[in-house]
Amino acid sequence: MITNYAGLAFKAELEKNPDLFTITDASIKNIEKQQAARRKKEDKERPTELLSAELVRLRSQLFAIEQNVKGMEIRANHAEVDVREFEKRITEAIKNKKQHEKSGNLLGARSVEHGIQLLEGELDDARASLAKYKRFSAGAVRELQTWQTENGPRLKELEKEVG
Repeated sequence: MITNYAGLAFKAELEKNPDLFTITDASIKNIEKQQAARRKKEDKERPTELLSAELVRLRSQLFAIEQNVKGMEIRANHAEVDVREFEKRITEAIKNKKQHEKSGNLLGARSVEHGIQLLEGELDDARASLAKYKRFSAGAVRELQTWQTENGPRLKELEKEVG
C-alpha cells in the first residue's frame, strides 16, 4: 500500500508559514520587479557576443517556424488543387460514360465506369491528404503565434540592444 504524505506536509507547512501560500497582487509585482532587476543586472554583466548569439538563435528559430508555416500552406494548396483536379476528371469521365451509353457502346461505358471508380478512390485519398495538410498548416500557424507571444518581446529587446 502506497501512502501519500504530501497532503499532511502541505497542511503542516500551511500552519507554520501561511504567508508562503498566499499570493497577492503586491507580491506578484514585487517578484516581477526583482526579476526585472536581476535580468537587467545579468544583461549588463553579459558580453554583447552572448546577446548577439541569443539574437541569432531567436532569429533562426523564427525563420524556421515561418518557413514551416509557408511549407504547410503550400502543401495544403497543392492538395486542394489535387482534389479539384480529381473532381474535374470524374465529371469529364461521367460525361464520357453518358456519351458511350448514348451511342450504345456499353463495353466502353463499363470501362469508363471502372475508371470512375478508381478516380473516386483517388479523390477520397486526396481529400484525406487535404484534411491532414490543413490540420498541419493550422498547427504550424499556432506554433508561430505561440513563439511570437513567448519570444517576440525578447527578440525586439535584443534587436534594440545589439543593433
